[in-house]
Amino acid sequence: MPGRRRIDDTELARELAEAVREARAVPTRFAVAARAAYGWRTLDAELATLTHDSPAVPGARRAGREDVAALRDLTFVARDLTVEVELGAQRLLGQVVPPGPGRAELQTLAGDRVPVPIDPLGCFSFRPAPRGCFRLHLRTAAGARVVTVWVRVGPA
Repeated sequence: MPGRRRIDDTELARELAEAVREARAVPTRFAVAARAAYGWRTLDAELATLTHDSPAVPGARRAGREDVAALRDLTFVARDLTVEVELGAQRLLGQVVPPGPGRAELQTLAGDRVPVPIDPLGCFSFRPAPRGCFRLHLRTAAGARVVTVWVRVGPA
């Protein structure tokens, strides 16, 4: 046929592979909408308010704990539980009161989420310590679902 160029099998395979890659790519607006919809899954979680936030104490050292340049203590309170957090340079240690097993998840402003188990004593830890803004999502075996308010780590 006049005006149509002929392509070989290698070029055809390359063009088909490119078409498949383009078809599989998720448009940015779909990814943004999916992240927003995913956030709604915790809508029924209770918001835990920050009731105590100690300033980071430079040079603070506690017996039996990691050697850190500064420690910060945070307490979050919800109707059915309290979450006590010790934030150090290397890790975040937490405990749920009343104690019991469950799951904790650390969320950053970028949307990253890191899950860890809560042991039967209510303890959990994240390593490395979060930077910037973060919040915690907690679900206990007793059925409590709690999300903490956002907390900023480091300079504003």
